Amino acid sequence: MNFGITQPLSLGNLVWHDENRNGLKDASETGISGATVYLYQDADNNGAPDGASIANTTTNSNGLYVFNNLIPGNYIVGVVPPAPASGNPFVSSAVNETNPNSNVDNNDNGLYTTSGQTYSGTSI
Repeated sequence: MNFGITQPLSLGNLVWHDENRNGLKDASETGISGATVYLYQDADNNGAPDGASIANTTTNSNGLYVFNNLIPGNYIVGVVPPAPASGNPFVSSAVNETNPNSNVDNNDNGLYTTSGQTYSGTSI
């Protein structure tokens, strides 16, 4: 008998308040709790979501999120930050790293924002 076994993947990380707007998470900057994070498929790898989100979650008190048990494929993450207690709404920082597959943490992967949701590039 043959057995094809695969290991599910996880995709996630951090949404943070980039106080100095440099696209890098500095030690003094904190995570944003309550951001809604959406997961999209990008089967054709064109950098655009293929339809509605396939999952969503909310960042925890430290700004962390994760999507577990994913099959290998192409995914895009969309983030909608919560409304701040006061002042102007949150907006995405300057792009620091356009390739979310570079395995570098603590940098901004937001490429574009539409209707208040900031989208990453395609993660493979």
